Amino acid sequence: MARRSRGAGASKAERTPSPRFVVFDVGGVLIHWDDRLVMDRAARELGEPPALLQELLLRFRPPLQSGRIDLDAFWDRFAKELGRPISRAIRESWWKLLEKRARPQRAVVAWAAELRRAGLRTALFSNTEASHRRYFSRAWSRGFDPHLLSYQLRATKPSPLAFHRARARLGVPAAQICLFDDLPNNVRAAREAGWNAQTFPPIHGVPSARRYLRSLGWIP
Repeated sequence: MARRSRGAGASKAERTPSPRFVVFDVGGVLIHWDDRLVMDRAARELGEPPALLQELLLRFRPPLQSGRIDLDAFWDRFAKELGRPISRAIRESWWKLLEKRARPQRAVVAWAAELRRAGLRTALFSNTEASHRRYFSRAWSRGFDPHLLSYQLRATKPSPLAFHRARARLGVPAAQICLFDDLPNNVRAAREAGWNAQTFPPIHGVPSARRYLRSLGWIP
């Protein structure tokens, strides 16, 4: 009886190559958004220097976005630092301003749909917090799967742990992932984790990203 070749007995999973994921940052890539909108409003209402609130934001945002504290605890830390209460209106402004001011970058969303039609997978990867979760159920985000959200991963970019956990969620080798992010530190960390990555410029972002994927041989 002839021996069956090794390849003939391979499982379907072994024969099927890993999908390639194009992963998009959200704020600054998929949507127009800047956290300074919230801090500027808080500065006006509290009569505090915007620079001080920005410094506190940089200090207190990582535990919020890594899911270690909730939004009330985040503002409680501001109140303790400033020695005054933070109104409910300011506490709720994070979601309300996101809902009112954040707008999808339609050219980027449309290009992502084009990539899916070409056989690539698309995902989003955002440093964000739980009160924003409703925004990620909007129509613009539904073609991106999975949603890699820092508060669920319990780690934020550019932490190596965030990239390790994100890669595990994607379930593919690092070389099968390409990240587009507006922050050079995140791009650098992605490359150190073995991902393909490139900074997504605010102008000509899609043409630049398209050229990069072509250089990888992922699209014609």
